[in-house]
Amino acid sequence: MKKTRAALMIYTFCIAIAVLCGGCGQVENDTGKTADPPVQVETVTSETPNAPTQVEMTSTSVTPIPQEEVGDDRYFNGSKPISDIKHGSFEDYAFTGDIPPGWQAVQAAPTCERETDIVKFGRLSVKLTGATDGEVRRIAPADLPPIEEIRGKEVIFGAWVYTSSPENTGLQIIDSWKFYNDVKATKTNEWELVIRRATISENATVVRPSIKLNPSNPPVVCYVDGAAFLVRDKKSE
Repeated sequence: MKKTRAALMIYTFCIAIAVLCGGCGQVENDTGKTADPPVQVETVTSETPNAPTQVEMTSTSVTPIPQEEVGDDRYFNGSKPISDIKHGSFEDYAFTGDIPPGWQAVQAAPTCERETDIVKFGRLSVKLTGATDGEVRRIAPADLPPIEEIRGKEVIFGAWVYTSSPENTGLQIIDSWKFYNDVKATKTNEWELVIRRATISENATVVRPSIKLNPSNPPVVCYVDGAAFLVRDKKSE
């Protein structure tokens, strides 16, 4: 009898220990059966730290510059102390057939010629002839301020143009994050000041203003003089 009681007590004790240990690490579900404890899942986002933000290519509307603020002869006459284009007047253009000093081709250049008759300022202008082969022709100033001085700033690119086809002649600005549609001329065979304004992206690495001639038949013939590229603070009006 004593052995039976001792065995019963040991059995009861073992059952109690098993119940207590069984509660650790297992959860009882609605069926009365034990289930595995919930698994902790780490949340992973699809974002990549410090990933560059992709900016959609956009175009902006043109805000005319008040005449009293930017006079025709004050900024757009090739004046070196004011203009950020050192060769905007083309007065040092020596050889017909070459791209003028201080300018460069963008993809494909128009035919460039030294002009002495149709001139807005000084002695010379540049004559540009477009193409009929379906390819846009552009030239751009090559001596702009450092990119660090342009990022986040408002810029103004302007030039006097005298064109045979205003709908195919324009001024354009592109930076490495934005594309601003060209502002087209409106007058035929008459001098006209064409201006393109833009606010350059904070992350821009390249800024490229250009004079753009679309392909046409007959090709566009355009004279350019008094070009200027100006940098202003983006908060100015």
